[in-house]
Amino acid sequence: MNTHQTSKVDASQLIHHTLCDEYLVEERVTNGGMAWVYRAKHTQQGTHWAVKVLFDHYVDEATTRRRFFQEATIQQELQHPNIVHVIKHIQEDRLAGFIMEWCNAGDLEVWLKQHNRPLSQQELDLFLPPLMDALIYAHSKGIIHRDLKPSNILLHDEHGKLTPKLSDFGIAKVLDQTSHTREGSSMGTYTYMAPEQAEDSKTVDARADVYSLGILLYRMTTGRLPYPEQGNLNDIIRKIQLGTPPAPSEAPAGLRSLIVQSLEIDPDKRIQSVEEMKQRYFSAQGFYGQEYPTTVNPTDIDQEALAALLGETLALGEQTEITPPTHIDELLRSVKPNNTLPSPTHYPLQTTGLTSKHPPKLLFWFVMVSVIIMTFVGLWVGYQKYIAPPAYDGYMKPMPREQADIPQPPRMTPKKSP
Repeated sequence: MNTHQTSKVDASQLIHHTLCDEYLVEERVTNGGMAWVYRAKHTQQGTHWAVKVLFDHYVDEATTRRRFFQEATIQQELQHPNIVHVIKHIQEDRLAGFIMEWCNAGDLEVWLKQHNRPLSQQELDLFLPPLMDALIYAHSKGIIHRDLKPSNILLHDEHGKLTPKLSDFGIAKVLDQTSHTREGSSMGTYTYMAPEQAEDSKTVDARADVYSLGILLYRMTTGRLPYPEQGNLNDIIRKIQLGTPPAPSEAPAGLRSLIVQSLEIDPDKRIQSVEEMKQRYFSAQGFYGQEYPTTVNPTDIDQEALAALLGETLALGEQTEITPPTHIDELLRSVKPNNTLPSPTHYPLQTTGLTSKHPPKLLFWFVMVSVIIMTFVGLWVGYQKYIAPPAYDGYMKPMPREQADIPQPPRMTPKKSP
């Protein structure tokens, strides 16, 4: 871990300060639930970087510092072009922060609100497959994000092309490591949170990220959320009350079953992995089996070293920790179902694929071979009809002399004897 000592400064007043002797802070960009975010410029290279520093009143809280640097450590270890990369930690008596990759185009939440409509096929392909790749990679390293939402997806604009980058691993779960999260507590953002995560964040697995990605896909394809949003525990109760949402009619027909099955309330009935979700997505779009340009072959994480650095702690800031008054099973029994919605078993699961912009290879070669064969047949018929000499059948009838086109000799009349 790269750590640098710096002089005592106010975390909210870093503009014009130089951090780590080479990062000149130019602008305070925003603040989250527990930290300020600045834009800084490397004094020698001229490149821009983001600086995230913990609020002053959290610096002395050991639990908060541990969770804050857990985010930094995870993002420093995860080497993926669609995950915001951390390059350096900053720790001092009254300043705790880290330096990370700068994304110059805001976040996906702002982008979705600006457009406020269902996304086109091209826009879906721009955002969704890279995010799936980032999650697949993180899951392969034993990292569950647990707070996937548009505001945690940053965008970088390079020469007019947007690249999504997953960020904010502050409440991520490291599988197979000792957890400091209290049993029965929940962390995350309720709107995108899987129901089982509300019951106990400690026990969730990759299927919780599948659910959050399903909510995001629903919003991208319809321009709205599948459930009323209140921003509290009632969001979770409402999900259980309404059950798995019906297939959205606004979404492309080939994606409706994918959306519904990624939003199953019961995780055992849900799509089981982001990898499966990605395959289903490309299959529905007609791209299944074609190579999608994924990333680098990253270096494996040292799980033992990571375990020594990371720990599950209490939820902080806007990720409020709550102990639900009842368990999920009790909620299912106590909440009165809304009979105005169809039963989840009656939802029409559309499986019709979308028309692909690229014809399948088999059809392409069938058409090409057919055209070539028809061309040769046409040429052969024309040659036989207009060019080729008549076929010799072994017998040729003599042409009458008077019909021949050759000059005829004068007829000789024999002389009579005297």
